Amino acid sequence: MFSIIKKILKSPYRFKNKIISIEPNYKIINNLNDKSIVVDIGLGDNADFSKALIKRYNLRSFGFDPTKKHCSSLRQIEKNSNGHFKFFPKALSIKKDTEIFYESLANISGSFLNNHINIKNDKTIAYPIETITIEDIFPLIGHNYIDLLKMDVEGEEYKVISSLKESALSQMGQLIVEFHHHCIDGFSFQDTLNCVNILKNYGFKSYSIDKINYLFFR
Repeated sequence: MFSIIKKILKSPYRFKNKIISIEPNYKIINNLNDKSIVVDIGLGDNADFSKALIKRYNLRSFGFDPTKKHCSSLRQIEKNSNGHFKFFPKALSIKKDTEIFYESLANISGSFLNNHINIKNDKTIAYPIETITIEDIFPLIGHNYIDLLKMDVEGEEYKVISSLKESALSQMGQLIVEFHHHCIDGFSFQDTLNCVNILKNYGFKSYSIDKINYLFFR
């Protein structure tokens, strides 16, 4: 415990803003409680971020992931969650539609983008999946405010953030984004910085250690 306190005190910005670490590798503002609503987009096969938040705060999390090979395990997590976790086999994009999704047979993460490193290097299968927008999520989950939204969408974040409206962002407390300039051809760190600046212009502060995973908060 003492070593944890020392680490926090070495980072006045983290201490001042109540930034803490949550498994597997995210930073959040420690202001959630059992009434908080989380939207977790990009679950992998084990929804570890949602499970960590539920364990710590006893909150509700709504998870989104279109990958067919993950569905059975995510359905089981939903079943075992006592109502704390709800799974939707849908993907985030800039319009409500159907798009072709590439599933890697070797790695956890697939993508819409065929220039993603997993899609270029791995054997894949492709299939149509249902897409939704940020605005679609609110009526779908039955809540008009999201305390924390996590977005790990393997390159789609660049389009989504560029199209976000202030009305939707005003209904969010915290936003976590994993950017993918490091693993998708055609995107650079400057594209990530452009997205960071968009969210800053809407009144969010930003925090990142690795310049890939970003926390945005007010």
